Amino acid sequence: MNRNPRIGELLAQRSLLKGAGQFREAIPLQLEIIELLKEEGAASDCLAGAHNMASVLYLRSKLYSSAEWHGRQALALRCGDSAKDHEALGAYNHVMAQILANRYEFEEASRFGQAAIDEYAHWHTPPDDFLTAIIREVESMMNRTWTAPE
Repeated sequence: MNRNPRIGELLAQRSLLKGAGQFREAIPLQLEIIELLKEEGAASDCLAGAHNMASVLYLRSKLYSSAEWHGRQALALRCGDSAKDHEALGAYNHVMAQILANRYEFEEASRFGQAAIDEYAHWHTPPDDFLTAIIREVESMMNRTWTAPE
């Protein structure tokens, strides 16, 4: 739980901007959220989620270097073996795969994509429609036929 009420305000504003497709406008808010979380000594999984959100906003803004940096921070901060941890790690790896694929770095993108599949498989067994779609996407990265989703 965040002790700083400013974080809640920023989260609400960021969510509105993200929902409206104003990803670049949401980035400064997300960066402030990260700084405030650091100042209050937030748990690593909370910081990981904040960095992952920053990576998504940068990805959607086509700012791939910053997206990659925040994506790697998210992955470095998130650990654990609970279903929630595997779900988060699956999502973080999937975002990293998309970031790298957008940069035509398909070999590394495929590795992150496979890691996403491995993490998601912890709770999508047998493979459901969601995991099957991720598997197809990663196969397209491996085959270098991937195109960014709209």
